[in-house]
Amino acid sequence: MQLNTKSGRNTSVGNNMPPRVTMASVCYNDEHQLPRFLNSLRNLKYPNFDFILIDNHSHDDSIKVMQSLYPDGAVLRLD
Repeated sequence: MQLNTKSGRNTSVGNNMPPRVTMASVCYNDEHQLPRFLNSLRNLKYPNFDFILIDNHSHDDSIKVMQSLYPDGAVLRLD
């Protein structure tokens, strides 16, 4: 069986790959906490996920830290 996601991806059900999951986290001026958090994402055993960082108009380097340490993630900046 295949499921069509809103993003247009087809997700097969019943194969060896678990369903695709999207995780999101909101941050505000968290450049010092992000490295530990992003490292925990890299260490996840779940193989099929996307990550979105929602930046709530930070005034520090949170976005740069995210882009540097977790380039596969997406950033949504709220202005």
